Amino acid sequence: METQHHVSSKLWTKNFIIIVIGNLFVYMGFQMLIPTLPVYVKDIGGTDMQAGLVVSLFAFSALIFRSITGKAVDSWGRAPLLFIGFIVLILSNLSLFVFSTVVMLLSIRAIQGIGWGMTSTTIATIMSDNVPDKKTWRRDRVLRPFRHSRHLTGANRRHRYAKQTWF
Repeated sequence: METQHHVSSKLWTKNFIIIVIGNLFVYMGFQMLIPTLPVYVKDIGGTDMQAGLVVSLFAFSALIFRSITGKAVDSWGRAPLLFIGFIVLILSNLSLFVFSTVVMLLSIRAIQGIGWGMTSTTIATIMSDNVPDKKTWRRDRVLRPFRHSRHLTGANRRHRYAKQTWF
């Protein structure tokens, strides 16, 4: 099922701004977790292999679900998949505070990878749908600072949060 999307001739549309802000928060949350979860796994008694698996399972499940989402985004629609991906990410992030065993953390990270794969693929599809072809170079130039800022702000927030809490 092929869907038609109205593409404005402007880059800075309401849809573009919403998706850039959503993208910022998704990546910032990712950057807050990636450097600290292996350390946390070791702190709760996990092995070096389990600390590595907490990152690997996430990446593997994200990779698998990106290809599945790529096919589903055209048949199910962008909005439902983005919503499902956001819900999976939010719930799995919140569950990190509830479960403190290595096995549960590994399971949660695999689920987070599913949400990440769905969200990142759908966001990229929505971005390409809403930016006119002749403005793609500008889109990329606009997003470059956001990519760097989400890495910096995510790591900075994670560092401050780690000082204040046990996690």
